[in-house]
Amino acid sequence: MTDTMNSMAAQAEAAAFASLWDAAPTADARRLGMVSARAGARVTLAMRTDPTGGYWNRALGLGLDRPVDDDVLDETIGFFRDAGVTSAVLSIPDALLPQGWDHLRDRYGIGTGAAMVKLVRAVEPLPVAVTDLRIERVDEATSAEVADVYPRGFGMSEDLRGLMTASFAWPGTIAYGAWAGTEAVGASVLVADGEVASLSGAVTLPAHRRRGGQSAMLAARAAAAAAQGVRWLFVDVEEPESPGSNQSYNTMLRFGFRPLRIGRDWVWREVRD
Repeated sequence: MTDTMNSMAAQAEAAAFASLWDAAPTADARRLGMVSARAGARVTLAMRTDPTGGYWNRALGLGLDRPVDDDVLDETIGFFRDAGVTSAVLSIPDALLPQGWDHLRDRYGIGTGAAMVKLVRAVEPLPVAVTDLRIERVDEATSAEVADVYPRGFGMSEDLRGLMTASFAWPGTIAYGAWAGTEAVGASVLVADGEVASLSGAVTLPAHRRRGGQSAMLAARAAAAAAQGVRWLFVDVEEPESPGSNQSYNTMLRFGFRPLRIGRDWVWREVRD
């Protein structure tokens, strides 16, 4: 069952990241240098002028259908070099790391990144939450104002606003916003792929936090996902440094999510002579 869950988790994660590339307006994709490649379970994404400095450069699904070896790393890193990027995050579940991984990664300039916990929850029974904010599904009329919450809430570059706006309308994407009166103060996304879905991109503006908005947006996304046949929800949270220290992690546990695995992001950086 664990192997099946790991595969479903990777499927959900890949669908969530890839949806931004699939939905990208042509002008934005060209301006940001966005390219992607798929090979079996692997999804590789590059954004040459990533305004975050490399967060969006991703290799997902590594190790699921082919062992991570020289051939796989040559193909993956070759893709990033051809795309003109010099760093990328490689997602490999700990259980799928090959023997001799430390030696292999040293040869390719792959270092350690953040420790992440992958959590999972059956979509039903549906979570329940209460908030004094107004929670509504994002539509064409509200997509731009909800997308504007991301740069304000995350400190994210406004260069990505057009991508977020377009992604809300992509098939499988379920987006909800939170409003205080007429002001959009929260944003959240779920990307469904068949019976699995990944929760991502949830943020509330600082002045409106601790009003139940995050919990209510989570409950709304779960209900909408269940209505279209999703059975399993996945989410990634940074591993808490100490018990109870990560509020996002605590919220997910409170809503019935359970740890599936703890893994580490691996970060490739081009080595310059």
